[in-house]
Amino acid sequence: NKAVQVDAVATSLNSNECFLLQSGSSVFAWNGNQCSVEQQQLAAKLAEFLKPGVTIKHAKEGTESSTFWHA
Repeated sequence: NKAVQVDAVATSLNSNECFLLQSGSSVFAWNGNQCSVEQQQLAAKLAEFLKPGVTIKHAKEGTESSTFWHA
């Protein structure tokens, strides 16, 4: 597994991956339908590394909130 920074646009999302999106004090963890549990765990660890103590808002592919898309 690896982490790479991509543009914060919908076309960057990939069903095989997990993504972190930081917007102000919020951090979203977007999980594609095909991403593994290991990838999800890595995304959570990276979020904690980048913003210690942050509460992660989870967004599963196809069930994203309007808050996620607005960010």
